[in-house]
Amino acid sequence: MVLASFSMVHSTSIYSDAGTATYQFLKLELGAKSASMGGAYVGLANSPDGFATNPAALFFNKERGITSTFSPMFAGINGGFIGYYQPISDWRIGSYFNFINYGDMTRTDDYGNELGEFGANDLLFAVTVSKEAKYNISVGLTPKFVYFNVDTFNSYGFAVDLGAMWESKRKRTRIGAAVANMGFQKKGLTESHKDQLPLLGKIGASSKLTGLPLLLSAELSKGIDENFKLKIGGEIIQWKPYFFLRLGWQQRTHIDDEDADNEFFNGMNGGFGINYKKFSVDYAFSSYGTLGNIHRFTINYTDF
Repeated sequence: MVLASFSMVHSTSIYSDAGTATYQFLKLELGAKSASMGGAYVGLANSPDGFATNPAALFFNKERGITSTFSPMFAGINGGFIGYYQPISDWRIGSYFNFINYGDMTRTDDYGNELGEFGANDLLFAVTVSKEAKYNISVGLTPKFVYFNVDTFNSYGFAVDLGAMWESKRKRTRIGAAVANMGFQKKGLTESHKDQLPLLGKIGASSKLTGLPLLLSAELSKGIDENFKLKIGGEIIQWKPYFFLRLGWQQRTHIDDEDADNEFFNGMNGGFGINYKKFSVDYAFSSYGTLGNIHRFTINYTDF
């Protein structure tokens, strides 16, 4: 199960180029709100951690703040995210750190004898800058350093995300686009081989429906090592602005047709958010079918 889960993060769905890119964890949703809405977030990204999805969204964070997420996954895998942002004149600047720890794995020899344990980790450090351009359009840029180690082997690379976002004058509708993970692997796990990064393009839109406490969001993405993927999400606003219910869905490839019963909810997501003064808390549940489920808990503190 650990190996299957490890493969989920370090490989892709069934596709002719699946498995040809490294650092697959770069495509996972980082914040709970994004995950609960099925990842349909590049055209919304209105939470404090939204700039990790679309760098241009950072411009809408008017005060400084801290955001953090903890993600207990399946098979002993855990992930975490922490970010900080603040305005500087007409600019916004932020940074964040993300990690995934794959737990302990058993080392064996050719005969199956156990020789101890080893671990594996993904690490990401990023800095984001954003500024308003013209016509209610903001733009953003995120340089990233990526690192992976397993046992005594390690690799690292560099990448850049670019994003743009338009917001209507009534602030009810947003349209966003981003190109993520443009870069290269500087050092591979072996001297003779380097992998490409999981280049990803995505475009989406969101809108608050007139007369209803409902926000809808949709996104279409295409990765260099995966097919087109549709994501849709919704947020019901109750007791505004204190409580939010969220649902989402995204296309995921079923692991095995023989396990169709276990795969029925693969791609379903849900969660809620609570806002109180300078604090907000978000929770997300994401189903990966036979592999298991991921929980995400996000805490934000703003305007301090």
